[in-house]
Amino acid sequence: MDMCCIRWGRLLRNLHLRPTMRSRMMFPMMEVLNTNSRGGIPSTWLLLDSQSSIDVFCNGKLLRRIYKSNATLTIRCNAGVRTTSMRGYLPNYGWVWYYPAGIANILSLSRVKQQFRVTYDSANGNCFQVHKNDGEILNFHEGPRRLYYHDMENRSTEQCLFVNTVADNLKHFSAQEKK
Repeated sequence: MDMCCIRWGRLLRNLHLRPTMRSRMMFPMMEVLNTNSRGGIPSTWLLLDSQSSIDVFCNGKLLRRIYKSNATLTIRCNAGVRTTSMRGYLPNYGWVWYYPAGIANILSLSRVKQQFRVTYDSANGNCFQVHKNDGEILNFHEGPRRLYYHDMENRSTEQCLFVNTVADNLKHFSAQEKK
């Protein structure tokens, strides 16, 4: 987003004004700055973001073991600078930052590809495919705002993402087989 939109958003916030329909039409990117509305992004969506270098979630229902960390994350975003020291565990993926006032659940494409094969074919489905270690493929489809998302609404958190842990795999073996 260019600095013009950021300045307009700050100006409106500082004046305690909400953009009118007319200003939304003139400055459509400004609506992204409203963190209270969640930006129109469903809280069950996981966004795969090629511009993010961190994983940060706003929906605590997708996370386990949320706690206050000794470390602090500074987020520089369209809404300015925000901080969080909360962390949560995304089952079968790992630790992510938790910022409940955020507008989206963001997975960094760069971090995801460190653990899993990620493919993209614009001519075949126009989606990013994350290839889980168990053979399942998670599809991140292009949404109406050109954001690539995977909807968690019809999945349990335990089904969620990516890897099977050793403990999960051991559940399928008898005590004799584990020896």
